[in-house]
Amino acid sequence: SAGSVENALLIERGDARIGIVQSDVAAAAVTGAGMFSGTGPLGHLRAVAGLFPEPVHVVVRADSDITSLPGLAGRRVSLGAVASGTRQTAMRVLEAAGVDVAGLDVAETAPPQVALEKLARGEIDAVIEVVSAPWRQLEIAMHATPLRLLPLDLQTRLEIAEGAHGLFPLTIPARTYPGQDEPVPTLAATALLVVRDDV
Repeated sequence: SAGSVENALLIERGDARIGIVQSDVAAAAVTGAGMFSGTGPLGHLRAVAGLFPEPVHVVVRADSDITSLPGLAGRRVSLGAVASGTRQTAMRVLEAAGVDVAGLDVAETAPPQVALEKLARGEIDAVIEVVSAPWRQLEIAMHATPLRLLPLDLQTRLEIAEGAHGLFPLTIPARTYPGQDEPVPTLAATALLVVRDDV
């Protein structure tokens, strides 16, 4: 599937019985918020277990002049597939950092490996992906092209963690990725194992 949003909808329609959904997407799904404002609350979705954290990775080229999230304003950014949890989380994080999402040149690049390849070639300015660390595709890309992770500032992390159910502050430890000498503060969702309520 395209990701968490589609998985939640598949379960709600009865087209799937079990799936994996980001915790912040699940919270939006059961309350009818965000990408689910058009469908209303999904009444059949149930969480079974939290599996592992999925940090928000904001990746730029090492030689980029972008040093923080506000620096993404007006840039070419990959936000993930339309029905993915990454897209929903990325938009929420950018809005909290004061970035006008409507003003971005959103790169429609899926799968994430394609986005990283475009970033390496300089065709886009940043890739945002919500994925467990270490993200293998990013490790491979960093061996070929100098890339770096943007930290999320404290105010943005606190604002989102307080206002968005299912997201929490997390630090990607130093040396998780090639050339990453410092820890990177960010946010994370939890990958939830979810089922339809009749399972």
